[in-house]
Amino acid sequence: MTRSLLASRRYHHLVTSARTAGITRLAIAAVVDHRDQILLIAGPASLDLARTWDLPGSTVLPGQTLMGALDETITRAGLGPRTTTAYIGHHDHLDSRQEQIRTFGFIVTASSPTAICRQAQIAHQWLACADLPADLTGTARAFLGSVPPATGASPHASAPEHPLAQPLRSCARGIYPDQAAIELLIGHGTFPYRAD
Repeated sequence: MTRSLLASRRYHHLVTSARTAGITRLAIAAVVDHRDQILLIAGPASLDLARTWDLPGSTVLPGQTLMGALDETITRAGLGPRTTTAYIGHHDHLDSRQEQIRTFGFIVTASSPTAICRQAQIAHQWLACADLPADLTGTARAFLGSVPPATGASPHASAPEHPLAQPLRSCARGIYPDQAAIELLIGHGTFPYRAD
């Protein structure tokens, strides 16, 4: 039996409990964690509404498993294969037609987290939990309040970052080519030499 099939069966009870409660519209949200930062995707902006920020996610289609929807979301963002590290609960909300939707949240680590910076058609930003914007969607706010704090004991913990990493990320935020270049510099631990 494959790992994906085992994972799908592991979370099948979530789907059945939602259906027992009379909720048939399901969705997933992924808290993609990379170096203590969370990936946020920009929602559509209109003339009368400001742009909001949300977690990567998608609707669970009929016949699709939660893990299948999660894989599709991560692949669509270009983040490579993912590892689900934790299920963090669900959030029930009403859509614009007043139909109830249950969104299941998962903490995910992606194999190529910086690959999204090469896809200019996806407006996004990586932010630390302390720097999250005020214009988060209700779903993102519900899940990010339940994300456990990062600890150094994580099996995915990497070497400490160079002290210039955070200032460089801050300067490049919102400029996708610069963000990609900065992540390359940080990933290789090589910074241009300057006397100052």
